[in-house]
Amino acid sequence: MTPVSKESIIAEVRRLVGVPFVHQGRSVHGVDCIGAIALAAINAGLDPEQATGLKDTRDYGRSASPVLLDMVSRSCRRVRQPEPGLLVLFRFPEERDPQHFAILTDRGTVVHADARRGRVVEHGYRGQWLKWTHSLWRIPGVTYDAP
Repeated sequence: MTPVSKESIIAEVRRLVGVPFVHQGRSVHGVDCIGAIALAAINAGLDPEQATGLKDTRDYGRSASPVLLDMVSRSCRRVRQPEPGLLVLFRFPEERDPQHFAILTDRGTVVHADARRGRVVEHGYRGQWLKWTHSLWRIPGVTYDAP
């Protein structure tokens, strides 16, 4: 796998802003949060399974699961400080386990497929989104600044 820049992964996920939310979707006709990350990875030249640890299955529900964290932790490297191009894993207050993905951008925003808004959106990484952050992950194959 040829390394890609964090700017590339950010640009590819930004290209999806406005794409409709479709549970288990994997195309410009519709994506869910995992689908947005997978499609951005493919378009940036990465293998989505290697990049996130997530197998491209479409037999999952919309509920939180410890399996998600386990799969990500096998492939990605967890970091403490936010930086552009990271994979952000969110855990919502009513859930025990994390269940939602986004990419952190160079503008202090996140891009993700938002089921409530019905599409891929980019908005500030602050307030409730900071509070809901479970963990931050460096994506294999993406070049980041020195640790």
